[in-house]
Amino acid sequence: MKKAILFYAVFVLSVLNLAALDITTVDGTVYKNVKVTNVMPSTVEFMYTQKDGTYVLRGVKMTQLTKNLQKKFNYSPAKAEKFVKQVAEFQATRKKLFQKYHQENFKIFKQQKKFDLDLDHIKALLYAHRIKCWVHIIRQIPPSDCIGKISMPQSSTKYGNLGSFYIRNLTGPQNLRVGTVIYPTGEVKSLEDGVFPVYDTDFNGLALQILREQKNPPDTKVSKTPAKGLVFPVNAGGK
Repeated sequence: MKKAILFYAVFVLSVLNLAALDITTVDGTVYKNVKVTNVMPSTVEFMYTQKDGTYVLRGVKMTQLTKNLQKKFNYSPAKAEKFVKQVAEFQATRKKLFQKYHQENFKIFKQQKKFDLDLDHIKALLYAHRIKCWVHIIRQIPPSDCIGKISMPQSSTKYGNLGSFYIRNLTGPQNLRVGTVIYPTGEVKSLEDGVFPVYDTDFNGLALQILREQKNPPDTKVSKTPAKGLVFPVNAGGK
């Protein structure tokens, strides 16, 4: 379609004398010293200068021109009708594509908005269940985890008798004591020397992982996907 339009414009302009000319319409309007900028089977576009020096770009239908000008511009009613139909079809197709893309983009926007709300909800739960504590590293678990014992500045019956835990994204030499904040994952880790509740120190990473697992639960019996309330028995399996 675009090639057809371009062909019409190039063909007609190639046979025109593009020197300044006067254009008169059938209602008697006269445009002096115009420069034709584009010719289509159904319309002609031209530029002219108003009395105040302003440049104006104007389009006029071929049917509004005098017979002499129609002949000069190679006007054909049949070609004009076909061209107008092609333009209408092109515009209709473009409108449908625009609506389709708009709907798809709006769907993506709604999905992203829901994703953000779900992520904020999980972050709020994680923050509510956070534990500010000291971690005494018992041993490293390469590449970036450890087994450690947890102690808090003030004892609390909320967490019961804290034992040994698998802590993700925290590492260091044996016997290192690190002050940090840990977040429950709702998972347990089975190693040769026992089963350990799993905590994580990466707040944003853990929130994203939980959201992904809620949408696509992992097919595994070892790892337990946390519930929406992140209810987690701290002492489960602890040593």
